[in-house]
Amino acid sequence: MTAAVAAALIVSALVLMLRRSNPEIALVLGAAGTAALFLAALPMLSEITDFFEDILPSGAAAEVFPPLLRAAGIAILSRMGAELCRDAAEGAMAVKLELLGGVLAFTAALPVFQLLADLLGAMGT
Repeated sequence: MTAAVAAALIVSALVLMLRRSNPEIALVLGAAGTAALFLAALPMLSEITDFFEDILPSGAAAEVFPPLLRAAGIAILSRMGAELCRDAAEGAMAVKLELLGGVLAFTAALPVFQLLADLLGAMGT
């Protein structure tokens, strides 16, 4: 984690220095730094997977976890994309991307809502 923070600070400093003279290069460097940090976080997904497999019943983990992971991934990617749009001075595009990400994340989580509705329906009868 310390290495990731250090890398982010270095990339941020470089982007700040380049932004005035070469804004295009600064944008590409910022996007590359963002992608590198995201890729560094991917191995930590196994801890999240293990956690859900431990706390959920065996059948429920297979039904609940994939849609939740998909929704979280969509939310993270749309947020990162929106911030890159803001860095490129495209605030309107960032807002549209965040809206789209929210809709897609909600859509990805619909199977979980269906499972909860079925569970609540079974409890009511």
